[in-house]
Amino acid sequence: MLLPFFNKSEKPLHLQIEPYFAEYVVPAGGGANVTLDDGHPHSIDYHEDGFVVVWNEGLTPAVVEIIEGPSERA
Repeated sequence: MLLPFFNKSEKPLHLQIEPYFAEYVVPAGGGANVTLDDGHPHSIDYHEDGFVVVWNEGLTPAVVEIIEGPSERA
């Protein structure tokens, strides 16, 4: 399952993947593609201060790809 995130703010977005406590920074204007195991529960908690937590209950750790800016999304 692919979860795309786009940071349209002027500040970095902090993306945390649980339960592995992996933390990533999505730059302003950038994005992230988070891939989770299909068919397993997950949840997304968004906090207004630029912090997002993805709870992954799949059998394998999430794969996260950080996209630096709009030119890389093409």
